[in-house]
Amino acid sequence: CHQASTPDQLAAKLGLAGAELGDTIAGYNDALAGGDGGARPALTRPPYYALGPAKSWIVLTDGGARVTPRLEVLDGGDAVIPGLYAAGSSGQGGVLLEGHGHHLGWAFTSGRIAGRNAAADRPAG
Repeated sequence: CHQASTPDQLAAKLGLAGAELGDTIAGYNDALAGGDGGARPALTRPPYYALGPAKSWIVLTDGGARVTPRLEVLDGGDAVIPGLYAAGSSGQGGVLLEGHGHHLGWAFTSGRIAGRNAAADRPAG
C-alpha cells in the first residue's frame, strides 16, 4: 500500500509518470461532475492511496472447455471425450464468473461433481 499527499508523489512511489496519474484522476473527477459517476466520491483531497504493483500469478482462459452437465469434456464436434472431465475454471462450460469467491466456490463444487462422475464411470478392474 502506498500513500502520498499529491497524485504526483503517489505516481513517483509507483514508478509512474506523474502527469499520467494526475490526468487519470482529473478525467475521473470530470466524469463525476458530468453526472457519469453515480454516487462515487470525487478524488479531490489527500491523502491518496494505491495498492500495487499488481502481479499476475494465475493466467487462464475464463469460461473453460465445453462440458456436459456431468463435466465431461466435449471435442470440437460436441462428442464426449471418454474419461476426460474438467473442473474449476477449466470446467465452466463457457460461463464467465465475476469475483474471486465465485471461482473458488465453483472449483470446490465442480471438482466434487467431476470426481464423482469420473469414479462412477471408471472401468472395473
